[in-house]
Amino acid sequence: MATEFPKPEYPKILTRKDWDKNKGVFAKMHGKTGIGEKMDAVQKLFDAVDWDAINLTKLRAGWKWGGEGVTVSKPSWDKIFNAAKAEITGNLAKVCKELYDLRDLAKDVQAEFKKSKTIPSSSTKHVGEIATTADHLGVSLNKNSLSPILQKMEDEFLDDVQKNYTDHFIKGLKTSVAKHTKTLETVRADPTPANFSNIACAKMARDYTTNLGNIAKVHHKGFKIKNGPAAQKLFDILTPYGNLQVDAKDEADVKKHLVILEKMLNAANVFASSI
Repeated sequence: MATEFPKPEYPKILTRKDWDKNKGVFAKMHGKTGIGEKMDAVQKLFDAVDWDAINLTKLRAGWKWGGEGVTVSKPSWDKIFNAAKAEITGNLAKVCKELYDLRDLAKDVQAEFKKSKTIPSSSTKHVGEIATTADHLGVSLNKNSLSPILQKMEDEFLDDVQKNYTDHFIKGLKTSVAKHTKTLETVRADPTPANFSNIACAKMARDYTTNLGNIAKVHHKGFKIKNGPAAQKLFDILTPYGNLQVDAKDEADVKKHLVILEKMLNAANVFASSI
């Protein structure tokens, strides 16, 4: 299952309402502690965090390889990845700081409560639980804890691209190579303009250009692929054939173009074996 980081539930024990309810009558008589005010400050900052910006897996869920909307690309990913890091080191870092301040304040108040003969142990214990909860939440949300989660989401994204696009397109090209080992031979045996157009171009060259074009897109979208620039060059030189833009009026023209096409295909076959 893909890694996600949805907005965590804010602990009830860290709310002013819960504090006012649980600190007890004698603790209230102790005087102002500042815990309620600090809790308000923490919760306000917590609610101000753009939690959606950190949930990268969910953000990319609607991305497409092409067409309208956000397309799958390394720049698209880098944009949301950097925004997530900025949120963690910005707004979320402020939350963590306030949580640690609340922890320290609660510890100080707990020490004072322990000295009192009137404040019940339950109130003292509750303040200690506030300190522990604030500390644990702060640790779980700090940069050291969330950076590995972001990295895991990035690794999963890159793995998805590799599996669903890069590997798929490479496999398609290799399949085309295997499929057309004898296509040129077939057309040479009967070098009519119709066979050249229907078999050598519409079928063979188009199969090659479809996969080479997709592999070129992987490179242009910023993902690592061996010899990526070569895919675009091969796509460009084979496209006129794949798009039926080469005019072969007679058998002489066909034979001439078959020589040219063979050189192109040999280069494409070498490329296919290299990736």
